[in-house]
Amino acid sequence: MALALQIIVGAWLAWCALCLGSMLLVPLIAPSHTASTNGLVIVVPFEVRKKLTAAELEAIVAHERGHRARLHVVKNLLRACCFMKHTPERAAAQEIEADDYAAERTDPAMLASALRKLSSHPFDLYRAERLDCIAARKAG
Repeated sequence: MALALQIIVGAWLAWCALCLGSMLLVPLIAPSHTASTNGLVIVVPFEVRKKLTAAELEAIVAHERGHRARLHVVKNLLRACCFMKHTPERAAAQEIEADDYAAERTDPAMLASALRKLSSHPFDLYRAERLDCIAARKAG
């Protein structure tokens, strides 16, 4: 019984190490067409940077800082270690939370503009419209 428990715990620890390693490395080595963070560094690929104005880039970086401030990467890692699936609903909620963080610290209209430049996905267009509404309320 003790050996079986050791094997199970060892396998789980190996799984957690794999999850941690992928969390740390994937944003740094995977080709990407979007900005991302692993909770420690924010990566904005050159292709993304050259499409955006300085204000839009500032808003995108603020969005990524929102993921870090809300501990999304850590929460996702803990869920993965417990074999909990990262659902599309959870991903969408985290994007909205990061948008809200950025909208409080930068011009939400700039984040909306950046989203439209970088994606035509319906969810990203919804987020851009939502950010335009926030910008209109801020303007007054």
